[in-house]
Amino acid sequence: MKMLMKVLLNISASIILILLSVQIISTTPYMLVQEGLYESHEDITWDYDYAVTQTMRYLNAFEDDLVFPSFEGGDDVLMTDRGLAHMEDVRVLYDNGRIIMAFSIVIAAVSGIYLWDRKEFWQTLKRIWIFPTVFVGVVTLAMVINFSWAFTMFHLLLFSNDLWILSGTDPLIVMLPETFFFITASIIVILIVGFHTGVMLLARKKST
Repeated sequence: MKMLMKVLLNISASIILILLSVQIISTTPYMLVQEGLYESHEDITWDYDYAVTQTMRYLNAFEDDLVFPSFEGGDDVLMTDRGLAHMEDVRVLYDNGRIIMAFSIVIAAVSGIYLWDRKEFWQTLKRIWIFPTVFVGVVTLAMVINFSWAFTMFHLLLFSNDLWILSGTDPLIVMLPETFFFITASIIVILIVGFHTGVMLLARKKST
């Protein structure tokens, strides 16, 4: 039983840190600082701040749909039908991520309490790198070797349709070009490494 709790604590804690890393870049402030960083942004003819704010509110479940105009108060619809359909699929991923996060928190809490009573909580977290090492290594290697291939495989694995294949003039692609995803994926990897390293160092300090 004790070994099972150790495994559950490490895996659930690692999942929490990975999803937390993704959540940090899924915020309006992060998106706002991206404005003007990419060549495609020169083609933006709408209110970028308003568009990314609405998009992040939708992905984070503060809005029920992604139908909004080019400018606040307008009467048009910025997103294309295909773009809207793809974002509905993306929203499902985000919703599932929140469910997994909540489930992982419960598991981490239960296993942590069990191990805390046995003074093995911090000893277990010293080995938190065991679960994510292969994941982070494979993702990083694929990104470095051929990000376009890795980006395509990511979509093929997570989506059951080809709605993610949008034209270069689609507002989503203009706002979020491939370079944006490369930079964002790199930041996620850095955050994952940083969070896990921090927990591991803290665990070593607490267990000495």
